[in-house]
Amino acid sequence: NWVDAIRKTISYIENNILEDIQINDIAKEVYMSPLYYKSAFVNAHKLMTTSISSNLHKKYQALEDLVFFMLTLLLE
Repeated sequence: NWVDAIRKTISYIENNILEDIQINDIAKEVYMSPLYYKSAFVNAHKLMTTSISSNLHKKYQALEDLVFFMLTLLLE
């Protein structure tokens, strides 16, 4: 399960922070092939980045709408 894989990844990095950590080392620790491990985390990163970007865009649009509304009230 991905939650366990993430926890094990964090734990491995914390316990080996002074070492030269490679993707292969972490993948072995979480019982995944290095290729699968890397592609899964790249895809997760893309998903998170897209989600954050979308949320920021929505907030910016709402702020822009509010400013426009306030300006129309002031100019009336």
